[in-house]
Amino acid sequence: MRCRGWYDKVVYKLHYYHDDQAVRYFHSSTNYTVLQARASDSGRYQCSGTMRIPVESAPMFSAKVVVTVQELFQTPVLRVMSPKEIRGTAHRRVVLRCETRLHPQKRDTPLQFAFYKYSRAVRRFDWGAEYTVPEPEVEELEAYWCEAATATRSVRKRSPWLQLPGLGLFFSHAGISRSVAIVTAFLMKTDHLTFEKAYENLQTIKPEAKMNEGFECQLKLYQAMGYEVDTSSAIYKQYRLQKVTEKYPELQNLPQELFAVDPTTISQGLKDEVLYKCRKCRRSLFRSSSILDHNEGSGPVAFAHKRMTPSFMLATGNQAQCTSYFIEPVQWMESTLLGVMDGQLLCPKCSAKLGSFNWYGEQCSCGRWITPAFQIHKNRVDEMKMLPVLGSQTRK
Repeated sequence: MRCRGWYDKVVYKLHYYHDDQAVRYFHSSTNYTVLQARASDSGRYQCSGTMRIPVESAPMFSAKVVVTVQELFQTPVLRVMSPKEIRGTAHRRVVLRCETRLHPQKRDTPLQFAFYKYSRAVRRFDWGAEYTVPEPEVEELEAYWCEAATATRSVRKRSPWLQLPGLGLFFSHAGISRSVAIVTAFLMKTDHLTFEKAYENLQTIKPEAKMNEGFECQLKLYQAMGYEVDTSSAIYKQYRLQKVTEKYPELQNLPQELFAVDPTTISQGLKDEVLYKCRKCRRSLFRSSSILDHNEGSGPVAFAHKRMTPSFMLATGNQAQCTSYFIEPVQWMESTLLGVMDGQLLCPKCSAKLGSFNWYGEQCSCGRWITPAFQIHKNRVDEMKMLPVLGSQTRK
């Protein structure tokens, strides 16, 4: 976009606006360019500035211009193909298909597709929109996503994540372990049984029924969440962090779904949520929904290995209180976490030290080990609550 004054005069103190929101400032006439336009860039654009005729004038506004951005193709969706759709000898395997839809006026545009497991590419860009999961991987619980792009990569979009739960019952070599896990989960849900009791009942009927440790861990998590898959649960988030650490130890490109939304990018949260801000610069850092609660540890006894005092002489009656919050990663942490296993967490605005992180885990002041750990010291942040009537914030 280009903004010029009367008779093509230079405009100073130039602002560009998108839907009445300032998006860019220049000292003098400069074109405003959106490098990779998306549908969200559509709207009404306007510019304002001053001219020297011969002295500097008051700010003047241009007429609004409507800009409509049409996407070349929609955000792709990854899905599992049904057995009827699969041709040839692959009917016993899992076949993923990356689907999107081109703009009606650009139907002849060729697209390429790539497939990823977690953050590792399992198939580079190619013309085929289908990917067959190798048989040894089918028995595992994996997360995949795909990417669609033009041949020049000038336009590329990624799909949401797709997990493959329960596919081993139909597609794995034997299907024994996953089949047992599914039946056990059904008994837990319908009869409100603990994992141990449901598994015991199943083995009473079918003694050869066995499942691997991974499924046992998932079913115990399922029980802890009240027989529901609650992705907002703190224990689910902690489990997901642990699995990502195991699956992708190099940590060079973490899944975006792993990060909580930066509170500065959203104007409002839930009414009961608490907002935590940097005590020094007041920058919003995280919400109460990102805190991963944990059971208190054994207090001073847990640190006996670091002390000269014998462990039997340490008092066990007084439980040490937690002096830090352990939270899920937030979007503003991403650049800090990539490529390293531990380090400091600094405020993204004022660089004040907030805490630390360690993918191998850290010990809370109460003695409990948290793995992985993203630790924010309580004395470095302020707790802000919303008043229910006035809608203003109160500091604690």
